[in-house]
Amino acid sequence: MGHATSAADLYWLKLVQYVGTPGEETHHWPHLEPLAELVTTIDPLFGYAYEAAGVVLSSAGRFEASNEILERGIVHVPSRWQLPFFAGFNHWSALGNLDRGAELVLKASKIPGSPRYLPELAARLFASADTLDDGIAALELAIHSAADPHLRDELERRREQMLAERALCVLESAVADHRTRYGAPPASLADLEDPEARRIAASPLAAAIRLDAATGAVSSPLLPRRLMVYRPAAVPEALAAP
Repeated sequence: MGHATSAADLYWLKLVQYVGTPGEETHHWPHLEPLAELVTTIDPLFGYAYEAAGVVLSSAGRFEASNEILERGIVHVPSRWQLPFFAGFNHWSALGNLDRGAELVLKASKIPGSPRYLPELAARLFASADTLDDGIAALELAIHSAADPHLRDELERRREQMLAERALCVLESAVADHRTRYGAPPASLADLEDPEARRIAASPLAAAIRLDAATGAVSSPLLPRRLMVYRPAAVPEALAAP
């Protein structure tokens, strides 16, 4: 009992027993937050306590409460990639805030031991949130701060994909304008009149852009699939991001 974390362990056992108490799930575990706060106040480095409480609260639909404890865990246990990942998942899948979800998933991807798919997921979230420029800037910062060369290579690849996605979005809009004006798709990228599309057509990135002159569809070998992720069909108004 002389160990500083003994009290935290005892309250952790109480928390686990409480979560398993019949009937509490139907009430969405109203006493879980104070128990989790007690455990993590006594032992701020108890990483799994933040994670477990955050996931249980999320499963009960209490996403704001889940994010509150996960965000505290991110501050105190920055080496645990699961904490920003689950907070990002809440923002993405439940709160409709793909931009914030992307930031947190990208943060998780830079923590040693995190899954290799996280940089791709972050890139797709930024793209689906229509914040491609923000996503590219965030990836640039992540590349410069990445100590692991393998992670740096992966982040650079995702940056190139986001640059290609941004280019395709610009070109699709320019192709649509050309079709409206002339009644047919352009024969080549050089025929596009939009200034931003012309800049792309004259850049090195144009070598990685394909235009189907018959249909007007644009694609890139850098993107076997376009950068889109699942969007919830409907986000409750009370939970919707402002």
